[in-house]
Amino acid sequence: GTSGVSGAAIANWYGSFSDSNTQSVNGANTATVWTYDTTDVANGISINSGTNGASQIKVANAGVYEIGYSAQIVKTQGTSANVTIWARVNGNDVANTSSYLSLVSNSAYQLPFVSFIFQLNANDYVEFVFESDSQYVQIEYIAADTTPPLVYPAAPSVIIIAKEIGVAVAGTSGTNGTDGSSGTSATSGLAGTSGTDGSSGTSASSEIGRAHV
Repeated sequence: GTSGVSGAAIANWYGSFSDSNTQSVNGANTATVWTYDTTDVANGISINSGTNGASQIKVANAGVYEIGYSAQIVKTQGTSANVTIWARVNGNDVANTSSYLSLVSNSAYQLPFVSFIFQLNANDYVEFVFESDSQYVQIEYIAADTTPPLVYPAAPSVIIIAKEIGVAVAGTSGTNGTDGSSGTSATSGLAGTSGTDGSSGTSASSEIGRAHV
């Protein structure tokens, strides 16, 4: 009979991470990598420490992932400022991942949310970087307010969400081929014709002897 279809193995890899610190750019026109100190929920994705601190969003399994950020960006003083944010994979800038925004007033928050689709191998990691032409730009943490009437939870300086969206599906088993037809039996040969019996031989005549006187 035909073989059944193989089942697909499905695993869910995900993570949500944040930071409870205010992070300033390292200086004007200086690329600064974001770091994280809180894992809210995770399976197969983790925060790993590298040369920039706990900045690496690392996947344990190969796959296609959606990874996004929400950062609470503000300028504390000075004139207007421009800010650029982009992604790196394994320490390398990823093409076409920059987002650009302008901060005009001081203490006026911007809260961009941007997500990307990445094809990642096992143990690859993603980092997010920001840079500004002003040294007064930061992503700011705001503590919870527990005093009524304004009661609200803390606002992390940055929130990361990550999840696998590409699932590897096992290939379908091929259908077994149809058995070949049995060959036709050969026809038996005809029996040969019996030979004709030969004619009986003629009996010899007896010669009558005559007496001579």
